[in-house]
Amino acid sequence: MRPLILAAPTLLAMLLAAAIGHAAAAREDMPTAAQIAACTADAQRFCLRFLADHEAMRACMIAHKQQLSETCKTAFAR
Repeated sequence: MRPLILAAPTLLAMLLAAAIGHAAAAREDMPTAAQIAACTADAQRFCLRFLADHEAMRACMIAHKQQLSETCKTAFAR
């Protein structure tokens, strides 16, 4: 069994994808799997409390736009 500390980022990515996918399944603003992968660390760092609310998560990430990693910024610039 993997230690929880190592499994946490993977679990967060799965929860983030599920929460965003469920809340925005029919929406154009739904992030792609690549965007989720690129931004999971930033979402965890800045917006974890909004994980279950797509609109709040999106607003939080926009509010932290200047602080996001270059990987995350690049994923959304495409």
